[in-house]
Amino acid sequence: MKILVVDDDESILELLSAILETSGYTDISVCASPHEALTMIRNAETRYECLLFDINMPGMDGIELCQKVRALQSHKDTPIVMLTAMTDRSYIDRAFEAGATDYITKPFDVTEIGARLRIAAKLVTAQNVAYGIGRNHTAAVSRSFGKKAEGITREEIVELFSDDLAHRDSVQSQLANMR
Repeated sequence: MKILVVDDDESILELLSAILETSGYTDISVCASPHEALTMIRNAETRYECLLFDINMPGMDGIELCQKVRALQSHKDTPIVMLTAMTDRSYIDRAFEAGATDYITKPFDVTEIGARLRIAAKLVTAQNVAYGIGRNHTAAVSRSFGKKAEGITREEIVELFSDDLAHRDSVQSQLANMR
């Protein structure tokens, strides 16, 4: 999983890098500036799959960075985990309103970081599967009707997927009989 960590504290960046690597994550980028992070996200050849943002940073805080990232089509669903030492619940609430997926409190608990990133990785996998299924179904619909999916009527789609479901049920029935 490709991860970007943004925190204005260099020691936190070093600590998180070490924790992430120990947890098995090796594709890690770090930066100390939210503005630099936004540039890195926009210009990445392959998109980041998980973003960790400190909430309290000078210039642009992590909540504003989260809002800006959510405005990017390529990262509207990317897991964003906020990092905070703040105990005031209003900051965490604002982060969720801005589009954060989860948060981790400082000081860090290695087990918690590992668990929260495993959840983020599962979310990424589910999103990739859903995207692939949607893309495959659009292509299948287009092939089945010999025209672009956008021009297909609702009734045609229902008919096609009804056939798919009937086929799926038939295969499941056959598999059950084999057991």
